[in-house]
Amino acid sequence: ILFGGRALRQKTLEMTSYAAGVREYVPGDPLRRIHWPTSARKQKLMVKEFEKDPLAEVWIFLDASRSARIHKTEITQQSLNDVFWAKEKRAFHLPPYAEEYAISVAASIGQYYINEKREVGLVAAGQNDAIFPPERGERQLGKLLETLAVLQPEGELPIWGLVSSQINHLARGSTIVLITPTTDENIFSVTLDLGQRGLMPVVVLIDPVSFGGEGDAGSIRTRLLSYGIFTFLVREGEDIKAALSSPPVTYRDGKI
Repeated sequence: ILFGGRALRQKTLEMTSYAAGVREYVPGDPLRRIHWPTSARKQKLMVKEFEKDPLAEVWIFLDASRSARIHKTEITQQSLNDVFWAKEKRAFHLPPYAEEYAISVAASIGQYYINEKREVGLVAAGQNDAIFPPERGERQLGKLLETLAVLQPEGELPIWGLVSSQINHLARGSTIVLITPTTDENIFSVTLDLGQRGLMPVVVLIDPVSFGGEGDAGSIRTRLLSYGIFTFLVREGEDIKAALSSPPVTYRDGKI
């Protein structure tokens, strides 16, 4: 589930798929923009006017701060090697690390919407800052996956600070996907701020308790849903595809 593009209602000199109407021809208009049926009916040359394409950018903000490192148990390098080099095919299971689930969610969302021909961007502040403006295509997918593959949650900037630092650069109508195990009050405040600025926030909460951490992700989810914000909850051991494919329930009569 993702919002559609926001109509910009801005005229453009370029030819797009979105015709805004016709007007009388003036010297200098390209002949290819003449609308011949209307010109024949009005007995004078009429040209087509166009609007810019609807904005349908997807920005993924991934929490890569140190506070996002929540480990349920430790996994030895030997056990990881045993899984990687196993001769027989086994079902793959993510290690019980909140950051691994968050990174996998970001990769899954990015890949899905790039395959859907959407423009996808990524912002994360781990061991290094990573900011990729929204683009389409396999090249963009390669950049996102390569960055996520080596991302380490060692950043000092919390997710709400990361969003606040970029919020003025986000075009109205963009969809903003926040992925975090954070249950701090600030995540609620910054999400509402996104909505008030004409952006469309979607929150994916990685439940910290299921990874051995602390915090009430259910309470944050309930509050966000009460404001009409799409919010998904991913727990340790759950199938990520199933968790993200299920439409978020609505908040009615004080109950979810």
